[in-house]
Amino acid sequence: MDLKQFKPVNDRFGHEEGDRVIRFVASQLRKDLYDVDIKARLHGDEFAVLLGTAVTADLLHRIVLPKLAKALDFTTSLRDPETGQQEMVSLRCDIGAVVRIGSDIPEARRFLELADKAMYLTKRGSGERRFHVDEYQI
Repeated sequence: MDLKQFKPVNDRFGHEEGDRVIRFVASQLRKDLYDVDIKARLHGDEFAVLLGTAVTADLLHRIVLPKLAKALDFTTSLRDPETGQQEMVSLRCDIGAVVRIGSDIPEARRFLELADKAMYLTKRGSGERRFHVDEYQI
């Protein structure tokens, strides 16, 4: 997952407000996913989740990712460090997902590369598309 428009938040409102946004995203992931799911901040505004339960591409499309996309589509009030004024800012997330087909457990790096590729397909989309799911025989 990658937050859209996060760099301008850091540039305009500063790292303290940017960190507050990152903490909010992390809290949404904890709230909207199961305890068995592994959630991680990779770097900057990128997050990864390894679902602890078996899911199909269809289940991701219909239930899991729409719920996650909705939770990560939010508006928040940020303080301008120069003026002290509060300003409403809307953010959303691009999500890429990979479902493995087969019983072999892939190397984590390979799985992240495939998910990153799927996320960039979302980023290059029309803007209406919030996530992309690929299935791989790994």
